[in-house]
Amino acid sequence: MEFVGGQKPFRRPARRKTEADDGIARCKHCLEKIIWAYPVPSPNARSAAGLNPKPMPLNYEPDLTVGLYTLYNEAPSRDHPRGCVRTGKLARGQVAGYRASGKPTYERHFKTCPKKEDWGRQGKAYSTRDVAR
Repeated sequence: MEFVGGQKPFRRPARRKTEADDGIARCKHCLEKIIWAYPVPSPNARSAAGLNPKPMPLNYEPDLTVGLYTLYNEAPSRDHPRGCVRTGKLARGQVAGYRASGKPTYERHFKTCPKKEDWGRQGKAYSTRDVAR
């Protein structure tokens, strides 16, 4: 068998599966089920990051005791032609009433991930990275 350039092709290791068979996203570190949701854009934002925030992972199961985030589906728009899942953070005064009405609240996955120390950049653990002040 003749190989291109005379070398064997590089064999890559198998990647960890980050999506369940039913199409539900999973955390790439602990493989728990998560929901990716876009935060509501800030009306007072001065930067592009505040006007168009990145999605954040929320736990898949609702948390009725400590969760501060709500979920809702946004209608299709120019930026998201198929619509998107949005999340909003409740203020402390809103949480009790929201939960009393029977609506679910969710917690950020970073707070409950057992492997959150692996969520760093450049090979450093999250809690040991230098923070610019």
